[in-house]
Amino acid sequence: MKRNQYLMILAACLMLGSNMATAELGEGLYVGGGVYHLSVDDSVSFGSLDDTTTAEAVYLGYRPIELVGVELGYYNLGDMQDHSSAGKAEFDGQALTLAGVLTFDVGFVGIYGKAGVAYLDTNSSLTLNNGYKINGDGSSSGPFAAIGASLDIWDTLYLYTEYQRIQADVDIDMVGVGLRFDF
Repeated sequence: MKRNQYLMILAACLMLGSNMATAELGEGLYVGGGVYHLSVDDSVSFGSLDDTTTAEAVYLGYRPIELVGVELGYYNLGDMQDHSSAGKAEFDGQALTLAGVLTFDVGFVGIYGKAGVAYLDTNSSLTLNNGYKINGDGSSSGPFAAIGASLDIWDTLYLYTEYQRIQADVDIDMVGVGLRFDF
């Protein structure tokens, strides 16, 4: 899938979620977004990559009960590059995640974990020292997990920080912060 298709899926989910909230079915509905420090140390198509970048994320979730929920997220994985003796490796991509969420709230602090699947759409290339360029585009899926903590800063507005790991054709580690709004 390309970026526009991911955005269309996320927009449809947000519209569905807003309809659920107005119909009083989505009592546990939430949306959020954040900024992540992303790290990749792996092989991509024709070369290896060891770089970091900034990634953005948005997500939509629903908790039918206080402890358990489900979440759909979109991550723009940014652009990365690495130089080797063969040439320059480049990588960019997107990820769509679907995860179950387990949350424990103690006062105004919450601890949570997520586990599910991530679908990656990646573009990678290797530009050899002689100028020849090899492109590799791909899609893959693999397990996704996260652990984090949230702080209730204003009744329905939460500040969160979390660590995430995606294991697919490319293994990705992310640490981030963001805001979540509960309806």
